[in-house]
Amino acid sequence: MPTAQAELPKHRQWPEFLRVVIIERDKYPTLADAAEELQTSRATLSMRIQYARRQFPRVFADVPYYPKRAPVITEPQMLDWLRELLAESDAKQPAHEEVPD
Repeated sequence: MPTAQAELPKHRQWPEFLRVVIIERDKYPTLADAAEELQTSRATLSMRIQYARRQFPRVFADVPYYPKRAPVITEPQMLDWLRELLAESDAKQPAHEEVPD
């Protein structure tokens, strides 16, 4: 099944590619985010970026590479998330009435 990008004529795909990969880079910070926006696979987008970097080096001179991996999560960050989730869970729990013996 063709994707929306594949259905566009080739000359119309490049502006969308440039918008996502360069102009709105902060909005799509990972390769997966950009691929989803362009409705293509990460592998296809990665190959297209490599091609574009070789063919148009001046266009991509100041464009950072996408990170190879997801950002590393630190233990303090993980603990903060756990505390927040536990607090939310406690807030959602109804007050229990004590059951007489």
